[in-house]
Parts: sequence; structure tokens; C-alpha cells
Amino acid sequence: MEQEAVCLRYVDKDLDPKEEFIGLYEVSSTTGESLAKVVQDVLDRLNLPISGLRGQAYDGAANMAGKHNGAQAIIRKAQPLAPYVHCAAHCVNLRFTGSAPAHIQASPAAYYRSEFYQVLDTVEVQFKQRFEQEGMVMLRDLEAVLLTGHLTSVVGQYPEIQPDALKVQLQMFSMKYSFETIADVVTVLKGMTQKFVDFLTRLRQSFAFFLWCQWLRLSQREVLAACGD
Repeated sequence: MEQEAVCLRYVDKDLDPKEEFIGLYEVSSTTGESLAKVVQDVLDRLNLPISGLRGQAYDGAANMAGKHNGAQAIIRKAQPLAPYVHCAAHCVNLRFTGSAPAHIQASPAAYYRSEFYQVLDTVEVQFKQRFEQEGMVMLRDLEAVLLTGHLTSVVGQYPEIQPDALKVQLQMFSMKYSFETIADVVTVLKGMTQKFVDFLTRLRQSFAFFLWCQWLRLSQREVLAACGD
């Protein structure tokens, strides 16, 4: 779905400049005509006559800035007193996009710190996607049973099953097993091979890494300070 963001800049009664984000609007196409129509419709809905428009700023794409068929050209036909200027924010973005590759990072620490936080973002998204899948209701019900403590003896046979991490371990456990009673759980756990033990070991390490990542995200300022910023 394509959307167009509309912001209005104006001056108040004290002649102080103001800027307001009006909203995001779905567009039927990305032609200059379609984009210009959205702007005009927004002004109409806000009871703002286009005769009061004194300028327009967009990026430099042809459908926005085109001399003949761009949105700015169509709006200027309706209001010649609204000249088009290239959006300053887009100009800055283009300037840095072009110049950044030619410059070395301020320090190796700064570069690797940036890369590391990108990894954290990816890990966080993956964990959320994993935990929010439909079908986790059955395992959440199972958690309530296990956390009552009736399986202490069984859990004791598997040191990899840490009580503090049990909830996460269950959520990531294979969905192919059907648990209805405590006996079902005991049967499955006792029937597991070394592969299950290895799986829980890796899972524990992954969960520990996840918690570590979350701690680092919460302690970002301290981490940055430790890197010498």
C-alpha cells in the first residue's frame, strides 16, 4: 500500500513559524496527478483555501518535482504563488548518502558498535516473531502446570532445564507434541534422547544471549560511555 505524508508549515498570529504533521494518506497510484490530488483533498478537508498556499516542498523524484507532470507543477497551476523548493531534509540525506562512503568511521569502536546494535535489532525481532506465533496457547497452559512444582523430580534429571528459563524454553519447544496431563509431559521428557539435551543446551545459551542483548539495549548510554564517546 502506497502512502503520502502531508505536513503543513505556517505562521501563527505572532508570526512564529510552526509545522504540523497532518497524517498519512493512501494513494491509488504514485503519479504526480494522484499525489497532487491528495494534497488538494487534504486542504479541502481542513477548510484551507489553496489561494493561501505560498510554497511547497517535496523530494526530487520526477513524480513530485517534475516540471510538467509532477505534483508541484499541477498544484502550481491551481496556485501560481506556491513555488516548489527541494525539501531541505531530503537534500541533507542525499548529501550524506553520497559522501559517507568516502569517509572512514571515526574509530573502529564506533563502527563495530553500530554494527552490533543492528544485530540486536534483528535478534529482538526474531524472538518476538517466535514468541507471538498462534498456537502458543497450549504451551502457556502447560507452563501453568509445570510451574506448580509437580515435576521437580523430572526437571532434576535434566540440569539444562532451568526453572528461571522454563517459560521461554517451553515456548520454543517443538509444537508436534501433545500435552494434556502431567503423565504426558513425563513420558515425553523421559523419552527424549541426547538430541533433546543438546537442544536445551543451545536454547539456554540463546536465551542467555537474548537477555544479555536486552540488558545492553537498556544500558546503551553506559555502553556508549564505556566506548569513549
